[in-house]
Parts: sequence; C-alpha cells; structure tokens
Amino acid sequence: NAILRNGIDVYDQHDQEFADRPTAEAEYATSCAWFANYLASTGKQDDAKAVVRRAANHLAHAEQRGLAPPVHLKALYYLALAQLRLKD
Repeated sequence: NAILRNGIDVYDQHDQEFADRPTAEAEYATSCAWFANYLASTGKQDDAKAVVRRAANHLAHAEQRGLAPPVHLKALYYLALAQLRLKD
C-alpha cells in the first residue's frame, strides 16, 4: 500500500505535466481508480473515496483538454467500478 500511495503522491506533485497531455492524465485517473478499487476491497473505504475523488478530478480535467473518446470510456469504466464497490 505504501508504495502505491507514494506513487500517487508523486504524480500529484507533477500535475502541471498533464496540462498538454490529456491521455496521460486519463491513464493516471484509470490507475487511481484501480488503486481505489483495491483499497475498497481491503476495507480502506475512506482512503478509497479520497482516491476516487482524485481520479474523477483528473478525468474531468483531461476531458476538458480534448480527451479521445476510447481513452475516456476506459477511464470512466474503471472509475465506475470503484464507485460501485464504494457504493458511492
């Protein structure tokens, strides 16, 4: 868990690098959704909800930057799975 959380923190420290790369930001959102799903499945609901919010924010930002539909749908799918697991 600590390694994955550290990875997410590193990505968050480099948010500005996503400014012109909506696909990379959506892939990051997908990774966050996977991690949130893992956290939820291991009983860490509060942590999972925070990561889902982070994923949703990144995905919304990427969408505003002109994200390709297939990448957007993939990220939405994994985000929805995490939200369903959290009953959010």
